[in-house]
Amino acid sequence: MRELERMHSQAASHYRLAWLLTGERALSARSNPKWSFTEWMSAWSRRVTIARVLTGIRGELAESARRTAATRIKNQAFRPGSVRPGDGITAIQLECALQTIDVFPRWSLVLTVFEGISVEDAAVLLDATADLVRKARTLGLRQLVDNLTRIQVRTSDGYGRFVRTIGVQHA
Repeated sequence: MRELERMHSQAASHYRLAWLLTGERALSARSNPKWSFTEWMSAWSRRVTIARVLTGIRGELAESARRTAATRIKNQAFRPGSVRPGDGITAIQLECALQTIDVFPRWSLVLTVFEGISVEDAAVLLDATADLVRKARTLGLRQLVDNLTRIQVRTSDGYGRFVRTIGVQHA
């Protein structure tokens, strides 16, 4: 029974990863690999999930990468009162905040920060330069913090729990 629970937990984790990367539940459901019983295969099954999802959105990812390359990053610190780790952010709030980020910055952020993949490996996966992945990760992180801050402000003001906003300047 314990093994079955672990398999279901793994399946849910892979589905969530695919959904965070694509923003599409149907594509995420089709991307789940065959589940393995070993830890080594578990790590590889996450990579298989990433690879399968990646093939489904290559065009959208390339368009987003071009937008990201044309975006100027302002050298500004995070606003006072920005969200901080440990601020009681729920998984749903994090997912909503991530889903509003453009595809390439979201992939760069999820792969390098949440999945712990090196910038160089992410660049190979995303068919981009390491510098573009770093830039996209920075944009994604700033948008994530802004989105989480807005969600928390709106939630505390009684406007509702889930707010989808995005604001990026393209050159």
